[in-house]
Order: sequence, then structure tokens, then C-alpha cells
Amino acid sequence: MRTLLPIYFFVFSALLCAQTPSGDLQRWHKVTLSFIGPNTSETATVNPFSDYRLDVTFTHSATNTIMVVPGFYSGCNDAAEASCDSGATWKTHFSLGLTGTWSWTAAFTTGTDVAIDGGGVSSGFMDGASGSFQISESDKTGRDHRSANKGKAVYVGEHYLQYSGTNPNAPNGDWFVKAGADAPENTLAYEDFDNTPNRGNRRKSWNPHQQDYNANDASDYTWNGGKGSELLGVINYLSGKGINAFSFLTLSLHGDDENVFPHLLKVNESVYNGYNDAQQWNQGVYKDRFDVSKLAQWERIFEYADKKGMFMHFKTLETENDNIMDNNTFGRERKLYYRELIARFGHHLALNWNLSEESTLTDAVAIATANYIDALDPYDNLIVMHTYPNQQGQRYNALLGNSSALTGASIQIGKNQVHDMVKTWVANSNAAGKKWVVANDEQGSANIGVDADPNDNKLVRHRVLWGTLMAGGAGVEYYYGYQTGETDLTAQDHRSRDEKYTDASYALDFFDTYLQPYLEDMVSMDALTNDTSDYVYSKPNEVYVVYRAEGGTTTITLPSGDWAVQWYNPRSGGPLSALEVITTSLTAPDTDDWVALITNTETLSTELTENDSKIYLYPNPTNGIVNLKGSVNVMSQINTVKVYNVNGIALLNKTNQFEQIDLSPFASGLYYVAIESNSGVFVKVMILNP
Repeated sequence: MRTLLPIYFFVFSALLCAQTPSGDLQRWHKVTLSFIGPNTSETATVNPFSDYRLDVTFTHSATNTIMVVPGFYSGCNDAAEASCDSGATWKTHFSLGLTGTWSWTAAFTTGTDVAIDGGGVSSGFMDGASGSFQISESDKTGRDHRSANKGKAVYVGEHYLQYSGTNPNAPNGDWFVKAGADAPENTLAYEDFDNTPNRGNRRKSWNPHQQDYNANDASDYTWNGGKGSELLGVINYLSGKGINAFSFLTLSLHGDDENVFPHLLKVNESVYNGYNDAQQWNQGVYKDRFDVSKLAQWERIFEYADKKGMFMHFKTLETENDNIMDNNTFGRERKLYYRELIARFGHHLALNWNLSEESTLTDAVAIATANYIDALDPYDNLIVMHTYPNQQGQRYNALLGNSSALTGASIQIGKNQVHDMVKTWVANSNAAGKKWVVANDEQGSANIGVDADPNDNKLVRHRVLWGTLMAGGAGVEYYYGYQTGETDLTAQDHRSRDEKYTDASYALDFFDTYLQPYLEDMVSMDALTNDTSDYVYSKPNEVYVVYRAEGGTTTITLPSGDWAVQWYNPRSGGPLSALEVITTSLTAPDTDDWVALITNTETLSTELTENDSKIYLYPNPTNGIVNLKGSVNVMSQINTVKVYNVNGIALLNKTNQFEQIDLSPFASGLYYVAIESNSGVFVKVMILNP
């Protein structure tokens, strides 16, 4: 009995530890289950990364929604703080989108390469352990991805990611449009992360962004007495600018930087710093083992990014190293690498997995990798690939449609070609039967990229920013080149592009404020004006957006009806101009660049029944009172009429006396009138111009 008693308490402790998830038990918040498993280490003979496999199955009681989330070896319980390399703690991070009761069951198996091949036998410990917990509604608001009306940004078969909103099984949140930083690619080459080498003296302090660190907001995400503050300051600066994306390599070994990798160093840093490219991978690191404390510290930064509403572009490989694993095949090394990334970071709420920057992957490896990620990742995160300029056809054609699990394209092209190239791959993916989320994530020339302020602000705003968005692109990230002072490798101060990020924030504001109801159905229609430099983006017959690079006057072809224009200033943001009626001539306020928002002001003709009975809202524009008219039969079907502002906030809810709607208490602008009837919900944009 003396020998069995410690074993009993050890197993009992493992089960007890797992009964209480840690973290805020709210929708889309990160929650962690921690288990006591075998006491081992990063370098143990039985490899904890390959020869054990932890999967936790979560089931939502009310809907029977099931998610299988991979787990990982953590070493000690708080590896970020303790910088440990051994211990008996195993974890799974997860984020769930439904309130109510969730149950879970853990599977913990062992065997040679069981982590990637499956099979194996029970490893005891938490294998078969189970429990349940309650998830409540989120209390977060604003930019935070965890806000109740946001949640996970998921691929839904359209050209934009969509926030899951209140229903992850049928997403109903806003469409997601991004703008942010593609550089520096070695963002994670940060001196505060454990075991980060300093080849080429490229390791970063991120000291210029110490001023942006807000201890009241971010101290919970630091480690070891305040480490991490400068990089947390980077996130806070970018978010505070009103942009919402940043990019980073997770493996720059054998690449341009050579200091970023999740793998465990096999030699000390000084020896690694002296290795050539081939030696780094073959002698410098364990190809199948990972640095648990470094990755736990990465996670602190990524957690804060969720809080600040930032999309994370995981560039998993680059052209210099995308063929070093498995001798340029899809095998054990590649599978372990992606399993570790997905298990540790897949729960974050807005991200993409990029198979390679400037990819040289074979079609077979690209397809196998994308399919592997798709099968393992329970969150429908976007999967993209980035190519060299003008190699899009060579790299993408074999991956379109159902040929692969790829769901997006990360376009690199010269600045003057951005619009046409984005438009091409939006159209090509659509024609192949699976719409891709297409972004412009690197702009040439390679030596300059997006130049430091104030150089080329107008060019970037015109050709890159609005050029992407008006082609149906889902967003942009700015590349810094290698000759611009703050370069793609040396940059430590994003203020070098501060003015350009301000312009990007105005573009995001415009799309989020005025185009959310239409984005799913909008298409590029540049030929509608007689100016070949114009960009036109439209949901035909409902809304037209025109970017006029040089202002002035052009002709435009609109369908029959009553149309009006309001102008938006892409250089300063702010409200729309006063409403002006237009027919065939479109005249900007001056000769700077301007954006026209053109809406149909004719009487609403919305079908509510199959026999073509209609209901009418008029006048539109209105100075306050909107009349609602229809047949007795149609009017009797109406249950409620609701009015929302452009931010989706309900302002009015009428449950009777539907004949008139009074908008006069509200400020001038656009409003959505939602008519809820027995036939469905129908929405009309109304223009209030007191």
C-alpha cells in the first residue's frame, strides 16, 4: 500500500487540476485546461512533442456542437514566468463561441510519433478524464475581439472574413477588413523572449515603443518582472492608430533574419550565432522539439493582440527556408511544427496561417500542408500563401477551388499593379467555385516598399490602400523594404509610417461605417466612369463607391432611378459631406483625392410576399418623418420596425403604429430601417438630412 498511495494521489491530483478551467469563462475568451502528466523535459528520450498526444473534445450541451482541440506540452504550469524546460504540465488553450454548458473529455496517448500519426496506446494520467463548465456572455466591448458582437473572424466562403457574432455555427457579425504592418518580418526577434539569438545584431529591443506601453492595460501580459513591455507597446501603438493587423515570421532560421524560431536550441547562442545557413537547421536546433518558455512568452503578446483588436498574420515560413523541412517534402518535421503552432495559438480570434512568404513550395507540399492545417485546426482560421511578384499564376492556379484547403491569397506586387492583381485573384477564385480572401501584404519595389513618411503618401493611399480595397481585397499590410532606414529587418519604430497608418485608419472607418450591409455582394466596376484612373466598387442598383485620385469631374453610368452622392475625405476622415443629387456627372469638392458614396434614394420597393405585394418607405432622403405604406395584407404581416445607426446600435423599436417613423431626434446621416415581418427581415438604408 505504501507504493500505491503516492500513485493514487498523483492521479487524483491530475484529475482535480483539470476540473477547473483557468481564464474568464466567457464567450470567446481564452480558457485553459491544465493537466498533470508524465514528468519529463524538452530533451527527454521519449519526446514529449512527438511521442505523446493530448486532444480534448468539447461538446456544447444545447446544440451538440463538437470541437476537438489539440493540446501541448507546457513543461511547468507558468513557463513564461519560470523559463522552465521541464515539468509535468500539459495544457490545451481554447475559446468557445456559445454560452451555456460545455462538457469535455481528454484523450492522452503515447507511442512513436503518435502526435502526428495517431494511434498509440493510453498514456494514463488524464486519459479519459472529463468534466464540464459554464460559459457566460462576454463583458468586453469596443475593439476587443472578445466583444459580444465580434468573436472569431472566420472564413465563410466569401471574399471577407466574418466575425462569428452571436452564432459561431452561422456567423452573423460584421465583415472584417484589415490594414496594418507587414514589417518587420522579424518582429519576434525580441530580446525579452527566452533563448532568442542575435545573428547579425538584428535582435530587437523595441525600445522606441516603450512610451506606448500602458501598464494599467497591459501589465498582466508581461513576465519576469516586467519583460515584454516594449513589444506590448508596439501592439498598443498600432491599435491606437486605428489599424488592426500586424505580421511576423514564426521561423526565420536559414532566412533573412535567422533569429526567430519556436524550436529548441541544441547549442548555446554564441555557437548558433556563428553557424552558416545550413548549420542553423541541421546542427543548431532540434527539428522536433520546441522551446516551451519562449512560446509561452509569445502567447502573452498574442493574448494582448486579441484584447486590442489586432489581426495576426502568422508567416510560418519564408522563401529561404520553406524547403528545409523533410527534404522539401511534407513529413514529420513539418507536421510537428504546424501542430505546435495550432495547439498553442489557433484559439486566437483573428489570424491567418501563411504557408510561406515568397513561396517556393511544390504544389504537392503546399496542398498537403494546407489540408493538414485545415484538418487539425478546429477554428476555420484563414489559410493563405504569399508569392513572388508576377508568380501568382504559377503558384495559385493549382490551389484554386477544391484543389486545396487554401482559402486566401497574400499578394506581393508593385504598387502600381496592386489594384489589377487583387481584382484578378478575387475574380479567379470566384470562377473556380471557392471565393478567396485576397489581401495585398507586400508592395514593391523590394528596396523601398512603402517608404517612410512623408515620402509617397499619396501614391500609397491611392495605389496600395484604396487600390486594394476597391478591388474587393480584404485588406493591406505595409512592407518596409530594405533601404528605408526603418527596414523590413531593422525597423523598431512603426512611427516611421505614422501618416500612412492614419490614412489606413480612415479607409477602415469608411468601409466599416458605410459599407457593412453591402460588402458580401460588392464587386469592382471600374468601367462605370469615363476616367480610367478611377476605382469603382458597387453593389449594383444599391450603392456605388468611387475613388477619384485627382478629384475633379467625371461622367458615371448609373441605373435608372434617383441617386445622390456624399463625399468622404480619405486624407482626414470625418463625416460625409451634405447630400447632393446626381445623374450622370460626378464632381469632387476639389482636385485632391476623394471618395464618393452614391446611394439610391428612390422609393423602396421591397418584396415581402410571393405575390409581389410591396411596402414603401418615403421620402428618402428625409428631413425626419418617414412614411411606411403597403396593402392591408402586407401591413398586417409586420411585427416590428427597428432603426439602427451605422454602428449597428438600435435606436428605435416600434411594435405598433407602423405608418410613420420619426427620425428627427437623430443626427443627419445614414440609418438602417429593419422591417421584421412574417416573411422575414428586410432592411433599407435611409438618409436623414434635416
